[in-house]
Amino acid sequence: MKTPEMKAGERIYNVIRGKSVDRLPVIEWTPWWHLTIERWNNEGLGLPYGIYEIQRHFGLDGIAWTGFHPRSRETSVAPHHGAGIIKTEKEYEAVKKTMYKEPSAFYDKEYFGRLQRMRDGGDTLAWVAVEGFFWFAREMLGIEAHLYSFYDEPDLLHLMSRDYCEWLKRVFEFVGNTFKFDLMSFAEDMSYNNGPMLSEQSFSEFLVPYYNKVDPFA
Repeated sequence: MKTPEMKAGERIYNVIRGKSVDRLPVIEWTPWWHLTIERWNNEGLGLPYGIYEIQRHFGLDGIAWTGFHPRSRETSVAPHHGAGIIKTEKEYEAVKKTMYKEPSAFYDKEYFGRLQRMRDGGDTLAWVAVEGFFWFAREMLGIEAHLYSFYDEPDLLHLMSRDYCEWLKRVFEFVGNTFKFDLMSFAEDMSYNNGPMLSEQSFSEFLVPYYNKVDPFA
C-alpha cells in the first residue's frame, strides 16, 4: 500500500524513527557559498541569492534555518578567518558584556508567524541551530589558540563553556515554549579528513560535561 504524500516535517520525523515514508527526504543541509551562486548565475542559472529559491529550483525539500548566536552585533569581530576575538580571561570578561542576549530578543512574533506558514505549506523543514561547545570556543579564541587552550588555558575554556551552557538552557527553554521545530542541531567542526582535532581525553573533559547538562533542555 502506497504511503500518502507527507509534509517535509512528517517525512523527516518518520525517517529518524524508522517508520514508513512516502519517499526519503532530499535536503542540502549546508547552504551554498555565495561565490558558487555567483558562478551559477554567470552560467545562466538566473536566480537571486536565496537559499530557499535555489532549493526549490533543484527540487529539494526546503529548509528554513533559525539560528541563535552567543555573540551580538556589539561583540568584537575577528580581524580575519581563523583569528579570535579574545586571548585572556580579562578580555573575555570585557567582551562578555556584549554577549548572551535574551533569546526572546532574536526574533519577533512576525518571524515565527512566517516560519509557521512555511512549515504549514508542507514542503519546508523548520530547523533551529546553535553552536556546539568546540565551535563556540574556536570562534572566541581563534583556531590555533583554541587548540592550545586545552593545555594552556583550561580554566578559561571551562569558564566560557559554563557561561555558554547556561545561556543555551535559556535558548532551548525559549524555543520550546515558542515554536515546534522539526530538527535542531549543534554546529560542530572538530575533525577533518585525517581524524579528530582533539583527543578523546580532551573531548571527555572539556565538552561532554556541558553537552550532558544542556542536552536534556534540547
